Amino acid sequence: TTTTATREVTVRLDRDRTDGLLLRVPGVYRTRVDDVLLTALGRVLADWTGRDTVAVGLEGHGREDQLFEDVDLSRTVGWFTSLCPVALTVPAGDWGTALKSVKEQLRAVPDRGLGHGVLRHLARDARLTGTPAPGVSFNYLGRFDWSAEGGTLIGAVPGGLGGAEAPGTERPHLLDVVARVEDDRLEITWHYSAGRHREETVTALAEGMLRALTDIVAHCARPDAGGRTPSDFPLARLDQTAVDRIAGDGRDVADVYPLTPMQSGMLFHSLLDPAGRTYVNQVQLVLSGVTDPHALAEAWQHTADGNPVLRTRLVW
Repeated sequence: TTTTATREVTVRLDRDRTDGLLLRVPGVYRTRVDDVLLTALGRVLADWTGRDTVAVGLEGHGREDQLFEDVDLSRTVGWFTSLCPVALTVPAGDWGTALKSVKEQLRAVPDRGLGHGVLRHLARDARLTGTPAPGVSFNYLGRFDWSAEGGTLIGAVPGGLGGAEAPGTERPHLLDVVARVEDDRLEITWHYSAGRHREETVTALAEGMLRALTDIVAHCARPDAGGRTPSDFPLARLDQTAVDRIAGDGRDVADVYPLTPMQSGMLFHSLLDPAGRTYVNQVQLVLSGVTDPHALAEAWQHTADGNPVLRTRLVW
């Protein structure tokens, strides 16, 4: 199919739900906006195709701050577009499980797939070059804010399929899903070829994704929603079951750290012999010149109460 036959269907989320998607949803499961959008897209595509796993080509601008901490891009313009395939498995059932699963699948992609193009074209690995490209691409462009004076763009740079390609150019994907926020509303445009898909089919997919996002926003507003995933605590190296047991909904947990060797020893011996005194250290000191023993005892007791590791006793 070529760009000449390209058609598009656009759907929009209302301002209140968009505000929830951008501001309230990310903190519930520590997700990015694209995590949530891909969860909704993956569920819709899985329901449509009848498959548990769907392949999506993830397109990005290549300017992620965390990827270029030692590179100054301030004097450059444009995007360093990256594209990498991801096989998404979106569990059926509640949205909390789906969000955590998709989030971890995306976190497992090294550097958000920035090096995939280099590997594909330079490594000459048949596992990369011989694999067909996904039929669906996804690109979240970010937030667009237009000023009233002259329509100046503030923030993200326009992108997507805006007619820049030559009319006879072959489209690399059957469906291109491009999302962005403009005028405080999430806008999702589905680009398709008229010779391959009917408008009503694409419209049903677009509206289904919008309903999925509405359900996710509503789910994340519930008081019992929330949780963390292993990628939130990389030093601890926990699986999802352990994270759920330790962190719960995650609202009161900033981070989880592994035990130091000393702490590991203390835990081992306390579990082996709860009444043991392997790590009990007793120190005796003689104080002289105390003019008010009762004031000293009261102050010392306050210190001991504030530190449960201390077990102190004053003997006169």
